[in-house]
Amino acid sequence: MDMNNMDDRKKILNALAFLKEICRENLACSECPLGTDEAECMMGLVEPYNWDVKTSPDRDIWRAFEN
Repeated sequence: MDMNNMDDRKKILNALAFLKEICRENLACSECPLGTDEAECMMGLVEPYNWDVKTSPDRDIWRAFEN
């Protein structure tokens, strides 16, 4: 992927938004495809439903998440 390519940036944002929606629909991590049998989220320290994903890839030094 070329992070200078606007289409590639949009693909990443769409994928993150999709993961966020999956998490929001499955708040019980034990039933979520992103969770474990022990009801733990496998996506990191912040559950995807709490991610602050950008809505547009608008910067030269690009970041997928808002600060």
